[in-house]
Amino acid sequence: MLAFLLVSASAVEYVDVSAKFVAYAQSYCGSNNVNNADIGNGNLVTTYKASRRLIVENFESAKLGAQMRQKTKEELMDLGIMPGRAAGWKNDSSLELGDCNEQWGDTCVDSAGLYHWCNYSQYKCMAKYAGQSGDVTFSDMNATPATPEPYNFFVQNGLDTEVTADWEQTITDTNTQSMSSSTAYHIGDTLTISASAPSIMSGSLSFDWSMNMNSASSTTKTTTQTFTINQPIPEQPDAATMVQVTLSKETFSGAWKAAISLPYYAKLWCGNEVNGHHEWFVPASYFMGAGPYEGTGTFTGAAGMTTEVSLYTCALGTTSSEDCNN
Repeated sequence: MLAFLLVSASAVEYVDVSAKFVAYAQSYCGSNNVNNADIGNGNLVTTYKASRRLIVENFESAKLGAQMRQKTKEELMDLGIMPGRAAGWKNDSSLELGDCNEQWGDTCVDSAGLYHWCNYSQYKCMAKYAGQSGDVTFSDMNATPATPEPYNFFVQNGLDTEVTADWEQTITDTNTQSMSSSTAYHIGDTLTISASAPSIMSGSLSFDWSMNMNSASSTTKTTTQTFTINQPIPEQPDAATMVQVTLSKETFSGAWKAAISLPYYAKLWCGNEVNGHHEWFVPASYFMGAGPYEGTGTFTGAAGMTTEVSLYTCALGTTSSEDCNN
């Protein structure tokens, strides 16, 4: 058996959704005025320190934050950027509302399987619902013939007459399918991409694969095919018959793409009020850009295709192709 392991060595572009939101928050709230920025995986302020590098690396997100800061509260709400409650917070020196600290804490809460921002059940946490949207699509798929794989079997006939026997044999072929990321989204939580085999392989092989692109840039899937050959074999008298089954193979390569959904809201808390509020709930399009958001990558793999049987007469007792001289 021959296993094909084909792995893409291309560099991966990581889209750090958390970093983009922190850059947005710093521009929206103002310098050193962000107390909480969270897409649903915890307060990011301590993880992503305010720096010029963060702004430069996420310039478009920072620019969007500055643009949103110039809008009125009414304009922001018309866009779907929603404020938290303004009334009552000054009466609490710790700015704690309910059973969570909205200013400093990790405030995405789980209420019977509903992940939402503390005290705002209408606003769900983005990272907890982010994921693949629709099916993975494949493009630029190519099939290339690979080196055939021979399997040799021997049938011994010690009689002095020719006989024909029904012969059956099963062969197993193992291959490795490889999926690698070219563009991967990081959300600080599980973001799984899953798909079936590319349609170009559907006539020969069926399998499913999945990859958590938040923690891995590639994955492999080992596949097994069985081929059963059943046919009459004429056996020459006082001789061995070598039955050679040749398995034709193909390698496959191409690209995959998966739409990424970043639904609902990220949340920020500005130390000083902006447009009358400390707390704002922000859809992805206002710090990520309009999209589309897509994970991309490459696929490589292989499969057995067809079998062909050839017969060779050898000296009685032969058990290897090297000893079969006919």
